[in-house]
Amino acid sequence: MQGSSEIPKQVLKLLVYVFHPESASCINDYISSFAQFSCSTGDTWVASITLASWQVEKGEINTFRPLGKSSQDLLDSTSLCFPRDLHQISGKLKDLEQLIFRSRMSSFVISTNAFGDFSKCTIVTELIGSERMDLIVKEARELWQKFIHQPQTARCLVFLLLLGMICRELTKGYEESINKLSSVLKFNEDRHGATDEEWYIRRLGIAWFEVTRWSMDSLLKLQHNMNSTFDAIAGAKEDLIAQIRE
Repeated sequence: MQGSSEIPKQVLKLLVYVFHPESASCINDYISSFAQFSCSTGDTWVASITLASWQVEKGEINTFRPLGKSSQDLLDSTSLCFPRDLHQISGKLKDLEQLIFRSRMSSFVISTNAFGDFSKCTIVTELIGSERMDLIVKEARELWQKFIHQPQTARCLVFLLLLGMICRELTKGYEESINKLSSVLKFNEDRHGATDEEWYIRRLGIAWFEVTRWSMDSLLKLQHNMNSTFDAIAGAKEDLIAQIRE
């Protein structure tokens, strides 16, 4: 499923109540923007993961982080953009003014019976287009076919295959966002022993210092999301590889 980050209500009802009831918990994580991995065993095997990414877009945004807000306030935001009250000093940051950094969630869940049969998979992401998704589905089917007599191994390998595909796209988004936000920092110039705050205030003025603070706070937000996403990925890798080796 690609497209809007908001799942249409009718689609959501069909997915949770008809097509894939086992996806309910994963979809809840997606809607709640909560990055985590989970795997339950028993009569039904269900493995799911939700990951956070950041994408750089061009456009206008009605909300922005005003000066004076704490870093914790920023952690609750799902969008970042250049503060409007600093536009007057951002001549060489013109491109940055027009950018919006948006948090995007990606989720997928695979369920089977205890023996690895009767598999179902649901993927919700904006990172992968339809053509690429078709190729992923083809690769997953081929992989499952290779391990047709080891379905409990196949389900873990297919999960890791999907995870790897999404991780590639996550990395691109984080790299672009970090590079854009880091572009306002000037760490290579001589500070003559001044502290960070003293140097920026003296060399670039109060407004430029505020720009730097905004950039650092924004990078903190990305780091927060990246850490929770990495923990989910690491947990999935450890758990599923252990199941394969059983």
